Amino acid sequence: MMRRCVFLVLLVLMFSHAQADQIDTWLAEVGKLRDRVSEFIRTTRREIENRFFVNMPATASSAVLSLDTRTPTMQRLERNMLVRLRSERQALSAKRQPVVLKTGYQDYRCIIHAHCYLSHDSNGTIEEITAAAKQVGIDAIFMSDHIQEKDVVAEGPRGEKDGVLFVPGSENRNFLLYPADYKLPDLSLSNQGLIDAVRKTGGQVFVAHPEGLQDWGLQNLTGMEIYNIHVDFMDEAQLYAALQPKDSAGYAKLLSLLDAMNAYPHEAFAALYDYPKAFLERYDQMVAQKPFTAIAANDSHQNVGFVVKGAPDGKYRVEDALGELITELDSKQTPALKLLFGEPVPDKILLKRQLDPYPVSFHYVSTHVLAKERTERALRDALTVGRTYVAFDWIADTTGTAFVLKEGQKTYTLGDTAQWKNGMHLEAEVPLEATLRLMKDGQEVLKTQGRVLKYEVKEPGNYRLEAFVTLCDEPRAWILTGAIRVQR
Repeated sequence: MMRRCVFLVLLVLMFSHAQADQIDTWLAEVGKLRDRVSEFIRTTRREIENRFFVNMPATASSAVLSLDTRTPTMQRLERNMLVRLRSERQALSAKRQPVVLKTGYQDYRCIIHAHCYLSHDSNGTIEEITAAAKQVGIDAIFMSDHIQEKDVVAEGPRGEKDGVLFVPGSENRNFLLYPADYKLPDLSLSNQGLIDAVRKTGGQVFVAHPEGLQDWGLQNLTGMEIYNIHVDFMDEAQLYAALQPKDSAGYAKLLSLLDAMNAYPHEAFAALYDYPKAFLERYDQMVAQKPFTAIAANDSHQNVGFVVKGAPDGKYRVEDALGELITELDSKQTPALKLLFGEPVPDKILLKRQLDPYPVSFHYVSTHVLAKERTERALRDALTVGRTYVAFDWIADTTGTAFVLKEGQKTYTLGDTAQWKNGMHLEAEVPLEATLRLMKDGQEVLKTQGRVLKYEVKEPGNYRLEAFVTLCDEPRAWILTGAIRVQR
C-alpha cells in the first residue's frame, strides 16, 4: 500500500521544472487527472485502514502516542527543520565517546524483519541488501520473507556474504519465524502449534506488528517488536492531506516536501517517529512473566517508489517500484508532459525515484545483539535470552552501550535474571550525553542527564533503560533496552 502512495508524488514532479507563474497554467492541463487521482487516494486510504485498523486490540491503540513535546510531522518535514536536524545530529554525533563499562559481550548491530525478492512485495536482491548493510555498518541480517509457494526459509540467504551474516526467516500471520532447521513448519497449524514447531528446532519466534495480535496468552514466544515504523505511519492524517493538493498553493507545498525528502532522506524518514508507548507497556507485561526479547522491526522492502517510462502512441507508463502499472499519461491530451519528461520513447526510463532504499531503512533503526561472537549460533542464543537493545542509529552510533547489574564481583546484563540481594546496583553508560531514564516494571524510577547512570536496587523488579537526546527542541528516543530481571 505505501509503495502505491508514491504515485501522488508524480503530480509534484510534473511541476518540478516549472516557475511559480507557470503552475496555475499547468494545473488547468492536469485538472482532468484530479478526479482519477482523488479516487486513487481514497482507495489507498481504505486499503491502509483495512490493513492497520481492522480488529486492532484496544490495548494497542496508544502505540502511536508520543511524548508531550512531539513536533507535528508536517513541521518536522519542513526543509528548514530538516536542515537544522541534520546539523544538530551531526554536531551531536561528533561528540561520541567510547564506553568504558563492560558487559562481557560484543555488541553486534543487526537488522531483523527485512524482505527481498523472495517476498511478493519486494524485488530487492541479496547483492543490494549486502551492499546496503556494509554501507551503514550492519553485522547480521535476519530475513523475514512472506510465505510463497516455495519454502522461503529453505530458499533464503544463509551464512556469510561479503562480511555480512544472513539468517533466513519468514513473516507469517503476526510472527517472525526463524526455524533452526531452515524449514518452514506445517502452516496449517494453529498459532500455538506454529510457535511450538519453530521453537522445537531451536529457533525463535517474535511477534511482528504487535498492534494486530489478538491473543497475548500464546506460550513459548521469544519476544516482540517494541518498535515498527509502519505503526508510525498510521496516524499521519496531516501527511495524507498534504498528498491531496487542491490548488496551486497545495502543489507548491507538495513540491517543496518532495524536494526536502530527496535532499534529506534520513531525516525525512525519521520524521514519522513516535515514542512506542503501548508496545513498551506490552513488553513490560510480558517480561514480568518470563525472559522476553525486545527487537526493532525495520520492515525493509525497498518497494516505495516509481518509474516513468516512454510507451507507444505518445504515452507515458507510470510503474511502481515492483514494475506494476499505476497509470498511463497521454501527451496528446497533456502536451506539457513532453516538457517535463521529454519524448516518450517506448521503454526508455525518463524518471525514477526510490524513497525507501535499503541503506536508509537499515540506517534508521536496528537491533543490537550482545553475543560472544558473530556467528549464527551465538546471535540466536543471545536473541533467545533477550540480550538486546533497540537503537535509532540514524542519530548516532550506539555500539558499546552498556547496562549492567552488579553484585559484588558478579555482573549481569540484558536478558539475565538475578536473585535480589542487598547491595546490588545498576550501572549504565552510553556513548553520548543523553537523558537517561531508568524504568522498573514500566514505571520511571530515575531520570538523569549525562552518559552514566548508577542506581541502588532496593527491591526486585524488571529494569530497563531508555536514552533520549534533544534534537530540534524535542526529545528523540535513541536507545530502548530490553530488561534485566531481578527476582526475590
